[in-house]
Amino acid sequence: MKEVYIRIKKNLLLIEEDRDLFFIGNYGKGIIIRKSDITKHLLKHISKQPKKKDLLQELATEFSIPPSLAEKLVTRLIKAGALETFTIADLLSPFYKRYETQLSFFDLLQPGSTLAKKIKWQQCLNKLHIAIIGIGGIGNYAALSFAAMGVGEITLIDDDFIDISNLNRQILFFEKDAGKMKTEMAAEKLAQLNSKCHFNTVNQQIRKPADLENIFRKLKKPDLIFISADTLQLPIWVNELKKELASPFIKASYQGTTGFIGPLIEAGGKLYTDIVSVKKNKEGRVVKTINQLHKHASCSPANAVIANIAVLESIKFLLHLPDLQIKEKRLFIDFATICIYEEPDK
Repeated sequence: MKEVYIRIKKNLLLIEEDRDLFFIGNYGKGIIIRKSDITKHLLKHISKQPKKKDLLQELATEFSIPPSLAEKLVTRLIKAGALETFTIADLLSPFYKRYETQLSFFDLLQPGSTLAKKIKWQQCLNKLHIAIIGIGGIGNYAALSFAAMGVGEITLIDDDFIDISNLNRQILFFEKDAGKMKTEMAAEKLAQLNSKCHFNTVNQQIRKPADLENIFRKLKKPDLIFISADTLQLPIWVNELKKELASPFIKASYQGTTGFIGPLIEAGGKLYTDIVSVKKNKEGRVVKTINQLHKHASCSPANAVIANIAVLESIKFLLHLPDLQIKEKRLFIDFATICIYEEPDK
């Protein structure tokens, strides 16, 4: 049987005042414990990260209390989120060694009682397959974050080549990469970041629903489809994929200084058009000619913010973490005023 150890959670900062102890994780939030002889003694011994059974015996002996009372005190602190248990095997896990601070962040969203529970989150990420449609500015940042966070398999879908004009916002590409396929170069760079992640590349343009279906028939079914391509109809086509191909999806995009994050729609959930108004542009010949010259205003910071909020929301959804903000709705971010707000109801 594995020995169980105990410690104060490493994502908590301890602040001591005259009468109270504060275990601070999130800004403005914390766990408050009234100071006493027993809590002082507890802190002294728990700082050494002892075996749980030894700590309980120490408290029972020092204060002449029943072991059950010592157990009750420690259990209350565990349930409050101040303490956690662990084993040596947990500390040696490659998932813990690489992703410790990330797992601590998840724990602040949904506090757990054991280090093993955190490690299971990372093991879950390692089993996920995410498909990203569009490896432009948002797609670059999204792919980078998913790979950095330890997603096990990522499919990159795009048919475009790298141009010098991409480099102000597509951070996976360098000047020497101009003229090469975006998917191939992105996969090469991302593999250097996380060699444990498997990358698929699909160099194909999606012009109609049949193109989309043909792509996903050849892939392992994604746990999530991340849409960061410009094609306005793409979310509708993804929404309408046949049942055996359907996956949850999220859309991330922008227009001018406004970023759009979401919606995130589960397979079989609401229709994209029930949430987002999609206007059809009846272009005349002259308007069409003018629009062919159109280029989106864009910069690296805006792409980074949109992509990474969308990635974080995607991870919360996939790990069943609380406070998901974009399920079946969109968030807007105004980069002129740095204001985030929800889309008004249709």
